[in-house]
Amino acid sequence: MKILLVSNMYPSEDDATFGTFVKIFNDGLIRQRPDYEVKKVVISGKPKNSIQKLFKYVIFYNVLLFNLLFIQFDFIYVHTITYPTPPIWLISKFKKLNLIFNVHGADVLTKSKLAERLKQMCRPLLRKSLWIVVPSKYFEQIVRDEFPEVAPGKIIISASGGIHTNFYLKRDFSGYQIFKIGFVSRITRGKGWDTFLDALKELNRLNKCYEAFIIGDGEDMHKLIDAINHITGNNHINYLGAKGHNELHEFYKSVDLFIFPSENKSESLGLVGLEAMAASTPVIGSNIGGIATYINDGENGFLFEPKNSMELANNIIKYMDSSAKEKNFMMNMAYKTALNYESSKVLTTLFDKIFPK
Repeated sequence: MKILLVSNMYPSEDDATFGTFVKIFNDGLIRQRPDYEVKKVVISGKPKNSIQKLFKYVIFYNVLLFNLLFIQFDFIYVHTITYPTPPIWLISKFKKLNLIFNVHGADVLTKSKLAERLKQMCRPLLRKSLWIVVPSKYFEQIVRDEFPEVAPGKIIISASGGIHTNFYLKRDFSGYQIFKIGFVSRITRGKGWDTFLDALKELNRLNKCYEAFIIGDGEDMHKLIDAINHITGNNHINYLGAKGHNELHEFYKSVDLFIFPSENKSESLGLVGLEAMAASTPVIGSNIGGIATYINDGENGFLFEPKNSMELANNIIKYMDSSAKEKNFMMNMAYKTALNYESSKVLTTLFDKIFPK
């Protein structure tokens, strides 16, 4: 069996969190189906400027065109339906391609005119595809609304590769000297880092003791650092920069509470929240998109209105001030939630469906 994996997002040495979900899929496929021949055509690492972006896409499109034209694959698995589309659309005009699309948030809820045009270009390819994979029940409905012409039976829900086993740690509340709050995200507009900092300011005003840790990078990184430097108070807010995906499991295990304040409706699942839960860490997340499909308010975490830093701060305080019994309950429920998203389980179900043995 020969599989071509296509994605314009894939981790690199310098950008270890870019397209992590694609690497999880690739590694899982190689691990579970060792007899398959898997070839990747990907863009590794987020381009740092427009010239580098153009250069990477020229190479990406040429390599993809070559593979589609001259090599016969049993299946072509495409992550995202926007930027990889042009070469696939062109070759599909005269060659049968067994296409499977994995659709993500910004693919459908596009943020630029170019992405919207590419989405429309992909519409006939989606109709002819074998399967369309979406990360959550929430996003399945968005895809159905956007592409009513696609047969419902073609859509499969699969949680973006799931969570690797090394993230899992069943633990109980054992007290703490300093309450530790964690945040992991790309530091870009719409990810809620500013809402998080505003909530921390409110905790300072109320004389709540904590230590906060922030992981990630992106175009707003310098704004984040500047904002941290202007926050007064005795509590420590630590910006740790970017970390590789394989380093995050230790981080999730080291914090008492994880914050997921994204403002994007295109947040089709949000694996970071589930990875934190796998370490028995409750999550406070925005009541939006895929995040709201796995946070049960008051059980494994809390939900708050996006951008509402006061509500976020109040929820943090609610957890800080809860009893040891209540904390143990929420930690246990977080862990139980994450068990449903364990990677080998998620990928086995997906591969058995889309790649018949």
